[in-house]
Amino acid sequence: MDQLSNQTAHLFRKWQLQICDGIAILLDNDLHYMTICWAAQRSGLYYTPISTLFQNSEINYILDNSDAKLLITKQTILDRIQLQLPAQLKVITLDSGRYAHWQTEIRGLSTDPVTDEVEGSEMVYSSGTTGKPKGVRFDLAMNPPGTVTELTKKRIQLHQVDDTVRYLSTAPLYHSAPLRYNLMVSRLGGTSTIMEKFSAEDALRLIQEEKITHSQWVPTMFVRLLALPEAIRHSYETSSLRFVIHAAAPCPIHIKEKMISWWGPILYEYYSGTEANGS
Repeated sequence: MDQLSNQTAHLFRKWQLQICDGIAILLDNDLHYMTICWAAQRSGLYYTPISTLFQNSEINYILDNSDAKLLITKQTILDRIQLQLPAQLKVITLDSGRYAHWQTEIRGLSTDPVTDEVEGSEMVYSSGTTGKPKGVRFDLAMNPPGTVTELTKKRIQLHQVDDTVRYLSTAPLYHSAPLRYNLMVSRLGGTSTIMEKFSAEDALRLIQEEKITHSQWVPTMFVRLLALPEAIRHSYETSSLRFVIHAAAPCPIHIKEKMISWWGPILYEYYSGTEANGS
């Protein structure tokens, strides 16, 4: 991932993307999602993840509102949603199609960092429950590589994140929590296991097989875990878990009580993480 993200950072510079410019990412939980994010992060760019479930109007609004100069996506996604893209927007796809192909474009580019490497930032959009989605954008401090925000420092301390962490990412990477936690874990040398799509039993299997220590959830996932037959739930070893982190919506008290009864007092809830003003 380090080499590929460096090559992609050089591609961004080759395509005239400069520090503080923006790109958008419209992808499923692809193997290379985090590679693209790290390329933007180390290039000093803003990168905006977009939900593949959004309507065309929502996607076009975010592309325009975020000032994205480049969209990274898949031809299969574009074909499925029949998206009409702005003529001036540059496009790269991870699969073959009518646009520039990512792996072809980075071939032969340097695997060393770009010379003007600084920390970029994700620019995540809220759900838009009160109108159109709202972009959450923080000013870039022009920090050198390896510098983390105060919020990230706080999360590292609270959740004891280091290179021994084995993190299970259960949700789409276009959401702020899984994106930021996977960035944090990989930054510190930990291991991420990213599910392509959530399945309750598959999540339990991965916890057992990968000896997961940290995981991220939403309350609906707890409901689906608890809905599994008791014999299935207790057939998997989950004692490796140390931090079960959840957000996105309030967790009903009786659901949380059942999860604590099952996994122990290791559930940690927070809110308003996208805007970085929650608790």
